[in-house]
Amino acid sequence: MTHPSLSDIVEAVSGEYQVPASVIMAKDMRTLAVTHARHVAQYLACTLTFMSKDNIAKAFNQRDHSAVFYALNKISKQVNDDEVARGRINHLRDVLSK
Repeated sequence: MTHPSLSDIVEAVSGEYQVPASVIMAKDMRTLAVTHARHVAQYLACTLTFMSKDNIAKAFNQRDHSAVFYALNKISKQVNDDEVARGRINHLRDVLSK
């Protein structure tokens, strides 16, 4: 199995959450929808790639890896607690594994 690239992940999240990829990657966009899509993309980058949390943080214009840890923990909790969130994440995993 090949691992998706960060751009593949961002494009898939963009399509699923209907937030433009450029907005997901922008540092200054902080609406709830954008932030959630960004967290999902960071979560998937952590779980589906071999990128370090520092490199993921840099790619998303974050100050440091702590923002990525926050996203990873937040989305992990949603996946465990919320059936709808789990379904959306699993759908994205399926899309990215093809």
